[in-house]
Amino acid sequence: MPFCQRCGCKLEDTARFCPSCGQAVASGKEMPANIEEKIKGFLQITPEMEQEQMEAWENPAPPAGNLKNRHFREQFARINAGKPLELKYNLFSMVFGPFQQLYHKSYSLFAKTYLPVMLLLAIDAGLSAYAGLTFDPTLLTISLALNGIGLFWGLGVAILNGKNYVHALYKQTDGNADAIPASPLSVVLGCVILAASIGLSNWLGYSLAMEQWEDELQNFPAYTDQETMPQDGWSEDALIATTIIMPNDYVVAPAETPWYGVWQDPVRGYRFTYEESLNYCSEQAQQLEGGSYQIRQTDNYDDSLFAQYICAADGTTLEEYDAAGTFLTSYSRPDAPDGTSLPRDWWGIYTLVSDSSGLASSTLTIDAYQFGGYLYTELEQLDDQTFKFFQSVAPDGWYETARYDAAEQTIALLDDTGTVYALYHKAT
Repeated sequence: MPFCQRCGCKLEDTARFCPSCGQAVASGKEMPANIEEKIKGFLQITPEMEQEQMEAWENPAPPAGNLKNRHFREQFARINAGKPLELKYNLFSMVFGPFQQLYHKSYSLFAKTYLPVMLLLAIDAGLSAYAGLTFDPTLLTISLALNGIGLFWGLGVAILNGKNYVHALYKQTDGNADAIPASPLSVVLGCVILAASIGLSNWLGYSLAMEQWEDELQNFPAYTDQETMPQDGWSEDALIATTIIMPNDYVVAPAETPWYGVWQDPVRGYRFTYEESLNYCSEQAQQLEGGSYQIRQTDNYDDSLFAQYICAADGTTLEEYDAAGTFLTSYSRPDAPDGTSLPRDWWGIYTLVSDSSGLASSTLTIDAYQFGGYLYTELEQLDDQTFKFFQSVAPDGWYETARYDAAEQTIALLDDTGTVYALYHKAT
């Protein structure tokens, strides 16, 4: 049964006008204009509604949850909606990538990204320590190359981690931000293990270098002990005198390298030990016409010219030039200091041939300043061949008594009772 569209009165099926208000009754095939407009207004989508729907699609609301991992929850919601991340690049993940991965227990990802780089740098630390102590230019070059590879490799890994870490974490947790683990202990253990690896590598490199140094030092000089000394005197077969170059220890230089040893600038009074200039340098010497020597020092790393020297044929003067060939200064052998010094016949390098104390050095160098590498003062002559003097050795020093045998070319060290406890033979 129809109703009046104006007043709502019940109408008969055949009524053409409303008995209450007189409103004409519309047929079933017609629809009042106001009803059609209401329907159109109900179904119409305004521009504002379209904008709201677009924003809701581009920025999906994150699922409900607490504030923990809020950033990742929002990023995971965008990944679920198939939309790009709000931040296309995560600077935090780039700078703190290895710590973030360990904190979130992304061990598999860490093993593929940062771990190989860290292992390379740890190995390079040991190689660098070994090469630096052995002065091996080839190993130093390899170490520098590995260091450069590690740094650039690490930078590339960090850049990729800043770009891809959110997606990797999404895959690790199956898109559940609430399932992201947090383990500060993993970060602490990772740092401890890394530091221990670098320290162990450095220690191994240092130990191997020290072993090599010890092996080389055992070859200088070769000497005989007291039990194998001939009873009828000294002979060249029983003594193998090997010259050892020890910076800051002597004035008298070996005959084959007359430019070695201590020099002094007569104008400035500056003392200069030639061997000190050989740090990180290689040496090439050439004898010139007239017997003088030209010595060229080159850098161990790139073979570039470092310095040049001209040593007089008689070994009395040493001229210094820079890499461009400009004259810098001239040196001469230093004179004895104020006061008396050990006789010049004593000066030179000696090799140990017997030692009952077990404490004597394998080599002994004597000049106007030093005895065995230490300054000596308070010189007292006991007889024609024996002197007593004080050696300035930190912290207190001690008195030494030495006797020189010109015929045998030996120096004997005596204890307080006059007994020989160490015997040295002059190197030839």
